[in-house]
Amino acid sequence: MIGVISYRLGAWLASVLPPSVKHGAAEAIGELNWLLRWHTRAVVAGNLNVIHQGRLSGRELDRSARRVILNFARAIALFLELPSLSWDDVRARADLSELEAAIDAVDGNSFVAVSGHIGPWELGGLCLARLGHEVHTVALDHPSPAVTRFYTEQREKIGLQAHRLNGSFARLKAAIDAGHCVALLIDRAYGKAHKRFTLFGVESEFPLGHLVLSVRCNVPVITGALVFDGPDRFRYVHGGTHRPDPSLGEKENLEALQERCLRDLEDIIRRYPEQWFQFRPLKRTESYGD
Repeated sequence: MIGVISYRLGAWLASVLPPSVKHGAAEAIGELNWLLRWHTRAVVAGNLNVIHQGRLSGRELDRSARRVILNFARAIALFLELPSLSWDDVRARADLSELEAAIDAVDGNSFVAVSGHIGPWELGGLCLARLGHEVHTVALDHPSPAVTRFYTEQREKIGLQAHRLNGSFARLKAAIDAGHCVALLIDRAYGKAHKRFTLFGVESEFPLGHLVLSVRCNVPVITGALVFDGPDRFRYVHGGTHRPDPSLGEKENLEALQERCLRDLEDIIRRYPEQWFQFRPLKRTESYGD
């Protein structure tokens, strides 16, 4: 109960407080988490060490890890604020040229947009919806049903249709068949359809649902991420647009597409390592949860 009250209070404050106060509050909460969550600090520093191949150390590594925590606080604060943001405000603050170009290149057809827990990813869903697409996604249940309902309400307010994991594939396929788009995060495994691949040289489990949708519905996969681009601005960074190869079978297509998607994510994360919110050790070998 305390958790959902905190979220609802945060959402209300985000809708009424001036920007300077909201930004200051988010930074203060991030600093508090940095100070108190020593285990998270260690995990983030270890992941950054893997991304940078050991080139960061000491104070430089600590500063980079601290910025990850502060950026995560910014992303959560923005998620709470999203329903109260006007589209004109978002357009004025976000460079969406690469996203619009990627969508134009698929000729207005259905597509699967994939990203990771990078930057303010929920804002990316809002942008897709405001650009005229009906957006479907999958949302994992929070341990608290009340918090799950709050998350669902927030996403519905910004135009996202979030489906529960159980039975979601049929709903997502129906959305694609109806000409809509699907947006998924693929840097952590969930559900039953996943397989081992490498990210930054570390073998881990990754989901396959986005790829099965692409192959069976014959639609492209668009990779990218919306990132913070300064104190109060955002930018969409395009990874690539990948289509199933008709000369390959389903299994071969899944593996080829996944390899391209993960390499795209690697490239984006290397460019914005302090905006990848991976709070589980990269060196773990079992499946990631959410």
